[in-house]
Amino acid sequence: MALAIMTEEQQRIEELLELALTGDITSEDKEELNALLREHESLRRFSKAFLHFDAMLMDELQANQTADLWNQLQFNADVTQSVVPQTQPEDAQLKNSQLKNSQLGKVERAKRHGSYQSPWTASLVFLVVCASLVGIVFSLQFHRFTDSDTNIEAANSEVINDKNLTPPSGLGSDRSQKNALASITFGHEAVWEPAKQTGDHLFAGPLTLKSGFGRLHTVEGVELILDARKAPVVLTLDRDMSVWVDGGTVLATANEEGLGFALRTPTISVVDIGTEFAVSVNAQGHSDVQVLQGAVTCLPADAHPLTNRSMLTPGDAAVFTDAKAREGLSQAGTPEIFKDLRSQINSIESLESSEQPIAYDGFDYPVGRMPPTPGGFGFRRGWSRHELPDQAPQAVIRQGSHLTPPAWLAAGSDRYSVHSLAASSAREIEEDFPVDQDRDVFFSFLMNKRVFRRDAYSGAGLAFYRSDNAEQILGVAIDMRDNLVVYTGEDRYNSGRALPPETTYLVVIKVSLRDQEQDNVFASAFSLDDPPQVVEPEHWDSVGIPTDLPQSFTEIRTWCGFTAVAAFDEIRIGPTWKSVVPIRKLDQ
Repeated sequence: MALAIMTEEQQRIEELLELALTGDITSEDKEELNALLREHESLRRFSKAFLHFDAMLMDELQANQTADLWNQLQFNADVTQSVVPQTQPEDAQLKNSQLKNSQLGKVERAKRHGSYQSPWTASLVFLVVCASLVGIVFSLQFHRFTDSDTNIEAANSEVINDKNLTPPSGLGSDRSQKNALASITFGHEAVWEPAKQTGDHLFAGPLTLKSGFGRLHTVEGVELILDARKAPVVLTLDRDMSVWVDGGTVLATANEEGLGFALRTPTISVVDIGTEFAVSVNAQGHSDVQVLQGAVTCLPADAHPLTNRSMLTPGDAAVFTDAKAREGLSQAGTPEIFKDLRSQINSIESLESSEQPIAYDGFDYPVGRMPPTPGGFGFRRGWSRHELPDQAPQAVIRQGSHLTPPAWLAAGSDRYSVHSLAASSAREIEEDFPVDQDRDVFFSFLMNKRVFRRDAYSGAGLAFYRSDNAEQILGVAIDMRDNLVVYTGEDRYNSGRALPPETTYLVVIKVSLRDQEQDNVFASAFSLDDPPQVVEPEHWDSVGIPTDLPQSFTEIRTWCGFTAVAAFDEIRIGPTWKSVVPIRKLDQ
């Protein structure tokens, strides 16, 4: 999507408000601020939005500072058509009859009655009140495309309503991975029944590996290694996310999201409460269990689980021959069938191509305002404000579980970036991508957009630029309607699959550069409920309108509209799908 650029007046208003919030504003600065707000209604709207989002996103101290600032700013009652902040002595403020009758009094009463919620809630009330004192109706100033007078959402609406620009058929409305429980993520000399291949999604039902090695990853983050060298592995995927094994050898590894995973056999149910264990079932249904890491709880198939359960810990091995027995027969050392299992798996998985991204940023920066210092790899410099490389980026770093990646994706840190209030941060890529070569470039990132007010400015996404040119080249975004939208040039939008709001998505982008043909962009978004995505999808969620790119792109920008908050994490750039969608392995 085309990125909105702040005017010089908006940038100056932001600087003055930041000075006010930090307590560094001078009397001259206050006069300048009052003058700007007096003369420009659009700047008054911008100021309200800025302070509101500051209260929402900053920590408690900053929220209190925001409330204090609006306590100090008193609007001139003599001005009927505009708002003029004036700083007054405390006594004068208390005597102001408008202030006595305002919502500020309600806030104080709420405090006394115990219904006051939090500092940022109070700040929001202060903002609403200040506007109501003089009857001002705030509305956000229209954002503009970098080189066009057309509003972003107006352009989106025109494209969506244009019958000639409807999304191509075969997009994600009928997604094949719907309700899939797992995916085949690797195979070596694997023969499946029914016939399967790496990347296929698996649904509830039976599956047999007749020979070779196979690896499955479930939606909940469980990795299953199937060893059919000596006997076929016969299993059934259940809708409750458990797996029934009727024959063969399976090595199971569960990360924290897969805790409680159950592997069931004719004689025993093995519930993972640790990390890694192996089970082998022979022709008679007898089950060998070996714990490699962590611990498991064993529940006999035909006995009451509360009084007949047992536990195995690292190094323990037992065979269960009776579906009613409380405990299995302890085995000294490692059972013969498991002795070379780990070494064989390591040897075979070393054959799997290991494709790395050419650029990566996991936003593992100190919590607080995002610094301009470089992080990750594959970039020429750190993040900066868009078009202003000498200024700090317009984002903050948060820590927590707001951006939870799919359980099957290689994990990063729990820190992520947050953008708001038409913020945009830029970073220059180290490698150039000429448009006169046949080449595919893949991008992926985690994103969660939360809308404060659904309107024309509640979009967010990733844009592609040249660092020496203000014109946007490409873009992918979740728009105001929560559609996945692809932008391939001025007035060239295409809206794809609708995405449920306030959800963390792994967004994957493919930029197809062609010398003698038109270039294009493809995008898909995957949620926590989607199975592992090992190979490039046959159908993408959103496909751009083919175009001839005028120049290569050298810069990416994360951006967010006025009325939304967007979090970004785990940005990867690479030559292949696998390089930007890494499947989580045992040691990750």
